[in-house]
Amino acid sequence: MRRIVLALSTALPLVACSRTEAPKAAPDAAVAEVAPAAPELTPEELQAKRIKDRENQPEPTLNPEEPREKFQLVWAKGGEALRNTAEERLNLFLQMKNQTLEEKVHKDQYAAMLKLIEDFGLPREPAELEGAAASVCDVVVKLRDGAKALSDAPNEELKKLDVVIKELEKEQAAGKTVSQGRWDRLEEQRKEISLPILASGFLVLAAGKILDEALILAEWGPRRSQLVLRDCLGKIAAEGGLANDLAQASLEKALSRAKWYRELE
Repeated sequence: MRRIVLALSTALPLVACSRTEAPKAAPDAAVAEVAPAAPELTPEELQAKRIKDRENQPEPTLNPEEPREKFQLVWAKGGEALRNTAEERLNLFLQMKNQTLEEKVHKDQYAAMLKLIEDFGLPREPAELEGAAASVCDVVVKLRDGAKALSDAPNEELKKLDVVIKELEKEQAAGKTVSQGRWDRLEEQRKEISLPILASGFLVLAAGKILDEALILAEWGPRRSQLVLRDCLGKIAAEGGLANDLAQASLEKALSRAKWYRELE
């Protein structure tokens, strides 16, 4: 029995020494960096991207025999919209004619602008529409500049009047009496100074109505008309645009539409 135990005791180390060790795991291979997934665009961002891509698409291949390139679609497709816009412009024009001005110089400036508005209109014959885009731009620039000429000096006068009013308010706050008659005279003066400013606002609104017609011309007119509108309206926008939110919106719409010919495929 003792011999068996001894035999086992001498065999155990041999078994232990003969056990094969598991190979060590190789170091992990470098994991390739994966670029993070681009964030999904919101509907608003997708729309903005679509508009940008559309406006920056390559120049189209044109067929000079297409009805659009012959100005045949301006009234055929855009006629109803043009008639509606012209009616809106006429209603505004009738309001403008009732505008009161005190000084002759302002009356003369305003009358010249009214004449421009009264004479404006997109021709109905395709052959006469060739210069329509340039005509639109010319009238819009003249109305913008005419509005500025009418309002620049009165705006400066209003600033001076505001200084006087603030001084009187300080005096009144300090306990000094300012007669109601003086306040009334200042208010009348403000109203008189503001008349040409109000007239200038009408001129800018009229420019916006004409730009609504430019939008229709850009929608249905030939590429060459679009390019004229794109360049001249782009210049107006770069120079500060129009001093009225509605008119500025009309400028932006017409300019955007003039930048592309067809929808993206």
